[in-house]
Amino acid sequence: MGRSPVVYGGQPEGEDVRMERIPLTSSVVAAIAYDAVTRDLDVEFVAGSIYRYCGVPPDEVEGLVSAESPGRWLNSRIIPAYPCVWLRG
Repeated sequence: MGRSPVVYGGQPEGEDVRMERIPLTSSVVAAIAYDAVTRDLDVEFVAGSIYRYCGVPPDEVEGLVSAESPGRWLNSRIIPAYPCVWLRG
């Protein structure tokens, strides 16, 4: 499955943030988008909601993408360790 750019609106000052969407094979996580400069990780869940996890280092994102179970990686390594905000869904 190819990657496609996505725009998530509703950011501070009305700016849109453009990040590359990376689809994942998971029963929990549909796709992620990551900004290495700000270290923001957007997670799109299969159910449709999107959350942004802040301050996530690149090695955690690489682990998530390559994990045998992205949902398990997210639940054990990212959700308990990084603050998040709800974006939509």
